[in-house]
Amino acid sequence: MLNGAVPVTNLNGYYAKEFRDEQEVVFYRWNKLNDLPEKITCLLEDKQKLNSISLMRQQTAEKYHTWFEQAKRILEIVETYKTLKYIHVS
Repeated sequence: MLNGAVPVTNLNGYYAKEFRDEQEVVFYRWNKLNDLPEKITCLLEDKQKLNSISLMRQQTAEKYHTWFEQAKRILEIVETYKTLKYIHVS
């Protein structure tokens, strides 16, 4: 994604929360797998849309999805856990 690739992936809860369909990624659904070849063909024929998705995805990846950003998320989760560990609810 940092190299400008346009991801085509199945839709799941995490991806739906993190990415916008046909703006940063192209989603398909397993129960509509027969639609995928046409979806990819249309995308490949629309170079402007393909380039737009590629650019938006690359910008989003650089901002939120580098290893550094993921490490920061993990450290935030660890700090939250350490804080919550000492809270006792009665």
